Amino acid sequence: MIEFTATTHPGNRYQHNEDAIGWSEEAGLWFVADGMGGHARGDIASATAKKALLSAAIDPARSLTDLVLLAHEAVLLEGIERDLPNMGSTLVVARVAHDQLSVGWCGDSRAYLWREGQLLRVTRDHSLLEQLLESGVVAPEEAFGHPRRNVLIQALGINDPRPEPGEVTLTLNNDDLLLLCSDGLHDELQDGTIADVVQALSDPKAIVAELERRVLRGDARDNLSIICLRVSDLEPRSVDALNAAQVRDQLRASQSSLITTRRRVVDTLELPVVPDVVPREVPNVQAPTGRAFEPESTSENSESADNTSNTDLWLALVGVGLLVGLVLLFT
Repeated sequence: MIEFTATTHPGNRYQHNEDAIGWSEEAGLWFVADGMGGHARGDIASATAKKALLSAAIDPARSLTDLVLLAHEAVLLEGIERDLPNMGSTLVVARVAHDQLSVGWCGDSRAYLWREGQLLRVTRDHSLLEQLLESGVVAPEEAFGHPRRNVLIQALGINDPRPEPGEVTLTLNNDDLLLLCSDGLHDELQDGTIADVVQALSDPKAIVAELERRVLRGDARDNLSIICLRVSDLEPRSVDALNAAQVRDQLRASQSSLITTRRRVVDTLELPVVPDVVPREVPNVQAPTGRAFEPESTSENSESADNTSNTDLWLALVGVGLLVGLVLLFT
């Protein structure tokens, strides 16, 4: 049996909500999408992803990676048809089938699993900050509130590079809790605070209400979306599910390929001065909170930048020469 509660809220700074949440109990599917691109863009993107997921959710043959890519294509086409090139969305989606949990994602919307008194992050953000953490440039204690936390490596609706969704599968235990959320939660509350709330309350409805209350009591600088599920009355099985420590090891192993795939993005940056790196302007998906999409740099763009710098220097030298000539003429 699955008991769940969901909420979405625009937060304290905006009247419009660019998040979208949805589910199909028949298909055992729940998801959170966080739209980007500004008012009348982000909400369209997340709503488009929602529509695409619900239309395909019933098909059990589709993997969650397939569903995420289906949502990506839908957002991309909608942006083209509406002439909204800066439209995009993050997505985290969970499917429960008997005692099997699958989670797929793109961007920095997250899934957490609560098991045996421990909060385990199932997803790994597709963000610049996550890569800086993995490379050791940013220490874990520096991550919360980091100025680069909203720069995404990939998102739905962005075709360059094409998204490479993450996906993991776990065996569920009775009384496991699954938490899906947009960055409106994990940007405002640290994981330790989220864990304290889950441990103290255990009931999905109470957990969601308390997390929302704490976020709104603070800055609540972004839209907020939370879905909380609790699993119970699972049929007995011959093999027990993994304990919390084993789950953590499994997640690390399954996500190692994601780290390797995306590490090349970090390698394109001058790591010692990362806080001063400015995201490239094209393409640039800008959300109300300053989130940006930052693709990989290319040699062509680097050459273009060098040519621009040389041109600026030449013009400056010409200007200085003209100024000196004028001074000599009138003295």
